Amino acid sequence: MNLQKITEILTSVIDPETKTNVIEMGFAHDIKYDRGVVTLTFRPPSFTCPVAIPIAVEMKQKLLAEPEIKDVNIKVINYIKPQMIDSILSGVTKVPNK
Repeated sequence: MNLQKITEILTSVIDPETKTNVIEMGFAHDIKYDRGVVTLTFRPPSFTCPVAIPIAVEMKQKLLAEPEIKDVNIKVINYIKPQMIDSILSGVTKVPNK
């Protein structure tokens, strides 16, 4: 796994309001990968963005679907209730392979 592949995965996450991916919009940045863990910063498009939670959840789900990725840590900035997103994201876990 490398940063280019992670960026490719994140380009499949589309903001439903603008129809543009989170990388192009600059919502996901400061992306790092170390020993199976992806860390990134998520800046929703506005302080009260109504689709911030679904976008954050989709980013984490798509990254965790990759076998090489064990965990995803998303730091939320410039949002009215970052703790709410953090709480919801803590419930998004990797589905074990069958």
